[in-house]
Formats: sequence, C-alpha cells, structure tokens
Amino acid sequence: AKYPSVDFSKIYPGLNSKEIDQLQRECFGVRYVFAPFVQFEPVPVTNRFVQISRAGFRRGAEAQPWPPRKEDFVVFVFGGSTTFSYGLPNEGTLVALLQRELHQLWPEKRVQCYNFGRGFFFSTQERALFEQLLESGHIPNLAIFIDGVNDFFYANGKPRLTYELSRYVNGELAT
Repeated sequence: AKYPSVDFSKIYPGLNSKEIDQLQRECFGVRYVFAPFVQFEPVPVTNRFVQISRAGFRRGAEAQPWPPRKEDFVVFVFGGSTTFSYGLPNEGTLVALLQRELHQLWPEKRVQCYNFGRGFFFSTQERALFEQLLESGHIPNLAIFIDGVNDFFYANGKPRLTYELSRYVNGELAT
C-alpha cells in the first residue's frame, strides 16, 4: 500500500500479491524488546516467511538446532538489516544462501549458519552480542561480521535507541 506504483511481482517471482503483502508485513513487523548492552533483541516469532528463535537468530532455509551441535561446522553471522535480510523469506536470506554455498563447498560437513542480523545494528553491538554468546558457551567455528552502512550512519558510536533509553536515566545522572 505504501508503494502503489511498484510492481512487486517482478521482485518476488512465484508469489502472488497476498503472499508478497504477507512477506513484507512479517519482515517489517518484527518487534524488539530491551536487551542489556546491545539495546534490543527480536521477539521470537513463527510466521510463514519469518521465524526468529528464542535465542535471537533468524531461521534459514531449514531450522538450526539450538544450542548448536559440537559435531556441526557452526557459523555465526552478525550484521544489520542487510544480514537480517528484510523483505526476504527465511530461505532467501544472505545467511541461508551462505549456508547453501558452504554445503556445496564442504559436502562432508554438516554446516549450520546462524543469522544474528538485526536492523540498525552496527559493529559495536554485534561484538557485544558475540561476546554474550561466547560467555554463554556458544562457540562457533567461524564468526562473520557484515558491516559498513550502519557503522557510517552511527559514526558517533551511539546505537539507534540511545536517545530514547537515555531519557530514563539522564535526570539521575545530571551534574
């Protein structure tokens, strides 16, 4: 409805208009709750096109086990909205495609790629999330950080919700 002149069927071949609408609503309807150090985390959801686990990662083409199995080759992928892949179904995300490529590259290994992408995130938040996962004993074989745009957008080092969250404590910290 926001872009009535755009023919989304060219962008989403194989989906009808109702499915395209549902996909976009699911992607852009992801909700977040407060999380220490990283400011926010996604609320778990199980929809047709978008599934987010209780552990905070977006499902790929198939469900990844949590906690990760030690016998698998485990890849954690961090980033912002590009990594989360807003506007795409689970199986079409950047991380799902990476997993498929790694399966082809290493057919003898069971590769599991975990999508920890979150809208607005930049490298400082991603590093904190990675450290939290490590401290919880979730240690991948490989960690990938996909960054660029948000690091420039938040060049002052203040994450997206800094102003909103600071309003709750600024009065107490006034000098």
